Amino acid sequence: MVEIYAPWCGHCKDFKEAYDEVGQQLFDSSPRYFVAKIDGHKYKEIYKRFDAPGYPYFVFYKKGKAEPYLGKRKTKAMVEFVKKHGPDTVQRLNCGQLIEQKRRERQLIVYFGPSEADSRFLTV
Repeated sequence: MVEIYAPWCGHCKDFKEAYDEVGQQLFDSSPRYFVAKIDGHKYKEIYKRFDAPGYPYFVFYKKGKAEPYLGKRKTKAMVEFVKKHGPDTVQRLNCGQLIEQKRRERQLIVYFGPSEADSRFLTV
């Protein structure tokens, strides 16, 4: 699940605590899931690519395809949705695989960090 937000957006600010809880619950679950946040105001090209109608906008990846999340903006509903429709398509790639994946995919979110992530969010 990816949230596209704007730092100045009142709805985004109001939902921050709930989305943090979504991230924590999914991070603590088995299997472990990750959520991400993208500053759509700062990265306008990403915001435009998703054709987002406003902030916040939520996208769920299923088998590499981005689909808008249109469900309730409640912690329980989002956690249940991810668990029901997951696992997502997080893949560990070496450099050659990353280059090949980039050639095939329009959208690619990359996280560089320790092999066992120590954060519940991957922020772009």
